[in-house]
Amino acid sequence: TSSKVYDIPLSSIIEAYDNCCANKRSATDCVRFYSSYEMQLVHLWQQICAGNYTPSPSTAFIVNKPVKREIFAAAFIDRVVHHWICMRIEPLIESHFMECGDVSMNCRKDHGCQVAVKRLDGIIKKVSGEYTRDTWVFKGDIQSFFMSMPKSLIWEIVSDFLEERYHREDKDCLLYLLRVTIFNHPEEACIRKSPISYWIGLPPNKSLFGSDPNKGMAIGNLPTQLLANFFATCLDLYIMKKLEYDGDYLRFVDDFAIVTANLSKLKDDIPFIDGLCSCHEPRRHVVTVHRFRLRFGRFRHLLSLFVVEGEQLVRTEVGRLLVCSHAVAVSTDVPDVGGLGGVADGVDTVSL
Repeated sequence: TSSKVYDIPLSSIIEAYDNCCANKRSATDCVRFYSSYEMQLVHLWQQICAGNYTPSPSTAFIVNKPVKREIFAAAFIDRVVHHWICMRIEPLIESHFMECGDVSMNCRKDHGCQVAVKRLDGIIKKVSGEYTRDTWVFKGDIQSFFMSMPKSLIWEIVSDFLEERYHREDKDCLLYLLRVTIFNHPEEACIRKSPISYWIGLPPNKSLFGSDPNKGMAIGNLPTQLLANFFATCLDLYIMKKLEYDGDYLRFVDDFAIVTANLSKLKDDIPFIDGLCSCHEPRRHVVTVHRFRLRFGRFRHLLSLFVVEGEQLVRTEVGRLLVCSHAVAVSTDVPDVGGLGGVADGVDTVSL
């Protein structure tokens, strides 16, 4: 009709709903929504077409494992919108990941922790010449990554990207919904599922409640994972192309690793990496891989276990494994290497 701002078919909303429900039809939210799903989907479609879609209040809660973290769960109707968006942008962003060297290991089909560990082990093997020379593994961790992501910059980058690469008739509607989602502030009108006391001990830079309102995206929303991964490709390209570590670099969310046999160059490059990530204040750990062979073992109790040929293997009380190149006492106070961990924990460290 003449009142429509965006002309999208109702069938596209239904398709997004089906995608949202995939493998989750027994979930409480999905069952509750199903009781009146036709009416709600039609209403959502009308709101979007009229250009007056507004996200509903999210549910905020705290999880304590594996670390204390603040999660925002969008209302089910908004998850339908999230799937509508991601069904359109994910194929383009996936192509972009491949163009950037396929170095991002998280939140992608046929990727994940096991693939990341195997890939990093392969890079170490290549750079070290099958473990015949000392090789340095630089591990960086961008602190408060999700809470410090600048909304305006993300919008500028992703909108320019879609203007260039997305050519379907619903482009204007896609950009509209993406903008609403990026600039939404779920912390302003949320339902706290956890008592307020649960937020005690959570650093302000780990919560949207304590973040700059112009920064941060809710952990727990599908677009957040995709857009954060897309945003981090700026770091990927800089390190691989500008600093010339192409083929020797890997990233898992906000954890990244550089493998090199040239420690002098690595030290020279650190200020440039810090400069690019200055607003995120990256933490770093560097470990040296000596002449021993590491090969991927198996996962047990959700821990990455590794087999070391001819060397000592030590397991700590907290379940993290330490690898030592000599049969001597091993310190349990080693750097936590996050999502890319386990390949070279506890080996001689060098402070940069």
